[in-house]
Amino acid sequence: MKRKTYFIKVISSFVTFQSKPSLIDVKLPSNDDCWICTSHGGKNYPRVGSGRKSVLIYKILWEKKNGKVPKGKILLTTCKNWQKCINPNHRILGTRIKLAHQKMHLHRPFGESHHLHKLTDRKVRTILKSKLSDIALAKRYDCSDVTINRVRHRKIWKHIKTEEER
Repeated sequence: MKRKTYFIKVISSFVTFQSKPSLIDVKLPSNDDCWICTSHGGKNYPRVGSGRKSVLIYKILWEKKNGKVPKGKILLTTCKNWQKCINPNHRILGTRIKLAHQKMHLHRPFGESHHLHKLTDRKVRTILKSKLSDIALAKRYDCSDVTINRVRHRKIWKHIKTEEER
């Protein structure tokens, strides 16, 4: 069953003179669909606050529903709209180690799936076999020599295996 996505405009119903802004009542759908915040965040996680103090909206909503996040724990996402969804049902308690694992395996696009990729799997295999200099390959593939060096030293595009590695 496909989830519906709700687009929510959060009205500034926050008390900002406390140490942390706290949510006054905002009516939100009670189901388990995504709640996409359209009024805050731009390209980043939706936040509220003023000056140096700002708080993630999903954290405020989660704490309103479940209580304070325990020390040493953080909120992890369980949905595909991980950066924009503010539904507290789509967050679970976890650790920074679990977050690193989640970022690597669930969210962070890599290789050809990354929207800014210049190289392809085939080009990377050619780079790994090539005897040409980093600068010559960078000119050929329209990228920086640093990128070529990072490919050769297996810092990036690590998922590509050469024939010797298979």
